[in-house]
Amino acid sequence: MISIIKYLYDVFHNAFIKLKLDPQLIIITESQRKDLGDYQCNSAMQLSKKLKSNPKLIAQNIIENIEINKNIIENISIDGPGFINIKIKNEFILNIIKNYYELENHIKNLIIDKKKTIIDFGSPNIAKPMHVGHLRTSIIGDCLQRLYKFLGIDVISINHLGDWGTQIGMLIIGLEEKYPDLPYFNKNHKNEYPKNFNISLDELNELYPLVASKCNNDENMLKKAQAATRELQNENLSYLELWKQILNISKEKMEEDFDNLGIKFDYWLGESFYNQFIPDLLNKLKKEGIATESEGALVIFLDEIDKELPPFLLMKSDGAYLYSTTDLAAIYYRVNNLNAKKIVYVVDKRQSLHFKQLFAAAKKAKIINNEIELIHVAFGTINGPDGKPFKTRSGGVMKLDELIKTVIDKALERMKEADIAQKYSDNEKLDIAKKVGISALKFSDLINYRESDYIFDIDNFIQFEGKTGPYILYTVVRLKSILRKALEKSITEQELSIYSELERDILLTIISLPEVLINSYNKNCPHYICEFIYKLAQLVNQFYNSCNIINEKDKNKQGSWITLIKLVIKIFEIILNILGIEIPEKM
Repeated sequence: MISIIKYLYDVFHNAFIKLKLDPQLIIITESQRKDLGDYQCNSAMQLSKKLKSNPKLIAQNIIENIEINKNIIENISIDGPGFINIKIKNEFILNIIKNYYELENHIKNLIIDKKKTIIDFGSPNIAKPMHVGHLRTSIIGDCLQRLYKFLGIDVISINHLGDWGTQIGMLIIGLEEKYPDLPYFNKNHKNEYPKNFNISLDELNELYPLVASKCNNDENMLKKAQAATRELQNENLSYLELWKQILNISKEKMEEDFDNLGIKFDYWLGESFYNQFIPDLLNKLKKEGIATESEGALVIFLDEIDKELPPFLLMKSDGAYLYSTTDLAAIYYRVNNLNAKKIVYVVDKRQSLHFKQLFAAAKKAKIINNEIELIHVAFGTINGPDGKPFKTRSGGVMKLDELIKTVIDKALERMKEADIAQKYSDNEKLDIAKKVGISALKFSDLINYRESDYIFDIDNFIQFEGKTGPYILYTVVRLKSILRKALEKSITEQELSIYSELERDILLTIISLPEVLINSYNKNCPHYICEFIYKLAQLVNQFYNSCNIINEKDKNKQGSWITLIKLVIKIFEIILNILGIEIPEKM
């Protein structure tokens, strides 16, 4: 697929080589002054500092050494202190855009080194309802898996459940204290264990903090929880059966929440799954002298890799494993059993130290080699108007299902205010409201640079104007409405032409898509994609507000506009699918 920026880079590269200038200083960007050019090269300013010369003279020298293809470049000029402006020929733009009708096929050739990738995201703990804190990992992780798949990369998504460890031990002793007659706590029980668990997820959620508080204040209680954890890890049959019941009711609710967000995983592999690999792995690391005992615990010292890193703890002095142990075993399994060459962790930036230790430990243990990438895609927090992590009005953490219901209710409210979809049935309105509400949640998250914190303001997110999901959806639905009217009036498509600067800007924006997708992929940052589709939406809104497409008398112009609209809809559908946003047929 032809990229104008790549083509221009090659043109300037040849000129730089002739002039014995450093090609790494070539900077080609979209122009901020569309009246002067479509693209600009700002290299002369940087070169002037190195060469101690006038940037305007340097820019002139560069232009004189450029071999201009007159079929592609219409004009090159210098503006200001030394900005080089480049205007592209309309014919070349139209020639490039022909490839975009087969965009999916061409785009898969953009990535050359297609490493088999695992994306680890979601990762809620069992026995607790999912809450607003699970939103960013889920939305960003799902967007990345969709992007990777669209780029033709073999990607596996894994929901790494928190279904093991001390918190489960705490639940076990809490349940034993509250329900001592359950068969799981009867050492003489010999029959099958019950298949129906009459304890709800809400009850487990209420029980856990009570037990955790007791464990924090009572050392004997904590030891009891740790002992229960060890017994579970050592496959105590009754505890395993109890754990399965807790896992099943937790997964049922999680699947419902993920389905409401339109998120799917290839595998649900919790911490418990990797427990089977830990003993052999630890024995191997001990034999090789990589894992050593320190104050009764088993650790990997990392100072030879990074002096700033504390030791990586594998096993506590009481013999219990930690989530760090599980994470190392997970890398071992993913590399050796799933043949992963790249593992991407979409996890809160507050876990950065853990991942630095984990990656260093995997390297020292020779679980990974130089060909395998481990990447922590860190993200910031969702905050309330007070700048602190978002909570409900009562001060609690909002459950995910409550949040989803809130955004759908808000969407219905905004649709009524804007007189959108009011003629449809209640079921149709609800379906549209769900798509609008989820688009508001996802777009408001993904439009932000992922490492930044952002303020959760549902009233702003749900607006049909500005940088919002509903604005993007309303734009594409309006385009589809125009196509339907054109079909009713038998308006036929014509060869795409350029009749105005606005159409030109739309096409140049579409042509920038390969760079946008590659940038998002290389940096694991979806906000570039969101900025692209918002810019396209703005231009398209200007276009159909200024052109009376259905009543245009010039049939060639009218047909070209219909062709343009079909192309734009195609781009919207591709991008919104990558963002995980569903488009309503009508609004």
